[in-house]
Amino acid sequence: MLGERPSRLLDDREVAAFEQAIRDLRESDADGVKVETALTTARGDHRPAEVEVSLVDGESFRGSIGVVRDLTDLKQAREQLQEEQDRFTYLFDNLPDAVVESEFVDGEPVVKSLNAAFSDVFGFDRNEVIGANLNDFILPPGENVHEEAVHLDELGQAGETVQAEVRRQTVHGARDFLFRGVPYSQDDGDTVAGFGIYTDITDQRERERRLEVLNRVLRHNLRNDLTVVLGLADEVHERIEDEQLASLLERLQRKAEEVASLSDRARQIERSVRREDAGNQPVDVPSVVASLADTVSQQYGVDIDTSSPTSRRSPPTGASSGSSRNSSKTLSNTAATTRRSG
Repeated sequence: MLGERPSRLLDDREVAAFEQAIRDLRESDADGVKVETALTTARGDHRPAEVEVSLVDGESFRGSIGVVRDLTDLKQAREQLQEEQDRFTYLFDNLPDAVVESEFVDGEPVVKSLNAAFSDVFGFDRNEVIGANLNDFILPPGENVHEEAVHLDELGQAGETVQAEVRRQTVHGARDFLFRGVPYSQDDGDTVAGFGIYTDITDQRERERRLEVLNRVLRHNLRNDLTVVLGLADEVHERIEDEQLASLLERLQRKAEEVASLSDRARQIERSVRREDAGNQPVDVPSVVASLADTVSQQYGVDIDTSSPTSRRSPPTGASSGSSRNSSKTLSNTAATTRRSG
């Protein structure tokens, strides 16, 4: 290749571009200039390249020197990055949930961008909220949600992914949302930003509230009606002299009592599920069993012995809080069976 002209590797348009770059370089004080082009390899492949051109002698111009760098990997990385950015932009713009991107400035979430769904749900044009504090626009007035919003912001600024049910002001008034905050660190490494995704769950919450009311009403009515049934059954039992009929009536009473107990069990399960500390917290098993035994003994009129045989192995002293519910159910069933057989 020594002694060959650049046109051996470049077409006329690229040669003209390099000549122009050299003329510009001679007229400036720069040490060199970079030109991106495409070169043909010995195998005939076309590869993107960057040529850094500098002058041999700037005053008399004895020639130029070009340092060639293969840009194939860089080009591929750029194309992949652009494809990922295009996919993300498409997802961001077309996601049906309201999405907002914000960065934390002095502890406050300052809006950087938002999608069309956010504008539709909350009723703000992007130009209104870009650069402003997000909480000033979407927190419902007159409701005690400011401390909750500040707490979520603190978690996001600390780099924690958060999920919570929140209440926010929309074009249709205050509504319930499932909020998911996904933080990330920006290029400077000091500033934290993040995405906030708001999924409207107002209708779902309303259905849940209606079902809760219906559930309580049904349990209450069932319990009251069965109380009347059991009372009448007791009165009839006192007047029956036929042993066979009395036996059938006792079976009927037991079934009615079992149905009545379903209401209490349903209420206990609901309370257990809703109790905030219903997780796997350790409990004192002997104390719990002794307390349950006293309750069941009084309810069913039976004696329950909670003493355990002496053993060299230490008994367990802790269990999950769900164990107490299981123990209560076991003791109640056993006591009921004992009373019927006795």
